[in-house]
Amino acid sequence: MHFLQTPEYEVGLSSEERSDKVLCFDEAGACAPLDVGYRYRFTSRQDDSWTGRFAQGMVNYSDVLATPSPRHCCIVMLGQAYLVDVAHPDRTLPIPHPQVVGHVGGPASSALVLVTFTELIGIRSDATWWVSERLASDEIRNVTIDGDVVRGEGWIAATDTWTPFTLDAESGRIIAERIHDSLETG
Repeated sequence: MHFLQTPEYEVGLSSEERSDKVLCFDEAGACAPLDVGYRYRFTSRQDDSWTGRFAQGMVNYSDVLATPSPRHCCIVMLGQAYLVDVAHPDRTLPIPHPQVVGHVGGPASSALVLVTFTELIGIRSDATWWVSERLASDEIRNVTIDGDVVRGEGWIAATDTWTPFTLDAESGRIIAERIHDSLETG
């Protein structure tokens, strides 16, 4: 999906930079103008519109996602995620993981959860995020948000099994089904 509309803002793909304000972002934050990546046009209900260009990550997953924060959205550009403050684009932050491969949740959930190969990243309603400890050797599946918990399964290569986990949705801490020790040593 490359379009998102909420009561606070609208985001859509833009084939041109139609605003006076063009901002570029990479994994370190604001950057020089980019020749690669999609351009997104942001229109806030209170402020002027602006165009954002975002550097890409390392996997084939891109999306525009609503977050539990009414003023923020999450742009994922080929695996690199950005938490965008639509009203104050200079506060846009890259999320430090270039391999986001999916997501669960959204505005009605306690967190938007981004899925990587080995960890989860939860975006809270106050526009902060947590990163879980390593939950898998190389794949996570069946992630759901159920009230104040996040559940899923991680592939553990050392035991050749899918191991269930339960995290606190607000902090990202494991609260049940301790992950196999083989992940902590290698």
